[in-house]
Amino acid sequence: MALPRDRALLVKAARMYYEQDMSQDQVAASLGVSRSNISRMLTDARSQGIVQIKIVEHAMRDTALERRIQDLLPVRHVRVARSLNSIDDFASVGALGNEALADRLRPNSTIGISWGSTLQAVVNSIDSDYLPGVQIVPLVGGMTALSSTSTGDDLVRTMATKMGASHSTMLAPVVVSSDKTRDAFIHEPSIAQVLDQARKSDIALVGIGSKHSSSTMDLLTGAGLPDKTYDALMKDIAGDICAQFYDIDGNIVDHGWENRIIGIELEELRRISHVIGVAAGAGKAPGVIGAVRGGFVSELVLSSSCALAVVRALDSEKGVRAS
Repeated sequence: MALPRDRALLVKAARMYYEQDMSQDQVAASLGVSRSNISRMLTDARSQGIVQIKIVEHAMRDTALERRIQDLLPVRHVRVARSLNSIDDFASVGALGNEALADRLRPNSTIGISWGSTLQAVVNSIDSDYLPGVQIVPLVGGMTALSSTSTGDDLVRTMATKMGASHSTMLAPVVVSSDKTRDAFIHEPSIAQVLDQARKSDIALVGIGSKHSSSTMDLLTGAGLPDKTYDALMKDIAGDICAQFYDIDGNIVDHGWENRIIGIELEELRRISHVIGVAAGAGKAPGVIGAVRGGFVSELVLSSSCALAVVRALDSEKGVRAS
């Protein structure tokens, strides 16, 4: 086994073999050692973590559903992850969400992200093969009643670590008790600066919520809303992005809710050049439809169950309008 002092030699051999595509005989000749010694050195390089081999299985896509959704909705790009069952939905959507982000990312880009379980799956799929100068910023306040693994601050930090990127933190709740409290937060220089960065994002990666989805219900029930406001929102909303609500036609639904949210507004999200919306599960269909109609997303990454529910809902809607 190569001694610790030979680590530089292990790196050199590994670069020749894996990066320069030289054969083991060629590496041996270049370094002046035997071929069997090169084989042992490459084994040592892997065991010491100098070489890390990753098997990447790209998520299968349902292109027929992708085309069908583009026929029915005014969205530029659609990716539908074909998964065997609901257990695989998040992992499949996460892998495709990572691909969508990688396709759009450029050096020195700023990525704004929201939070949620589906975004957590995207972050889980991220590897380190990204570009220099990337900045990750939260689109909404990071502290929520949701699981800590899917809140904004944790996702921002994890994503930045995986990508070797810099990041900003928004030390504020996503929803506060009153408009006065919100005003106090958003005028704090540290928070105002992050909100300004978020508005200037080159790419936004957002989870799409829907009425009765767990994250949406946690958000509403944890906000301590008066019964009248809660009932009005539940009656009108189809979905939510960045903790803000809209109806099935993409109209923003407020009822005083927006005055309590710390984050960029949906109108501001519309102005970001590319917004990738991710959703898994059939229950997210109303939120997906409203998000596209409202112009809040320019690309969809969906599970096959969600995509099929979207198509069925739109086909049913067409049938009702035709009758």
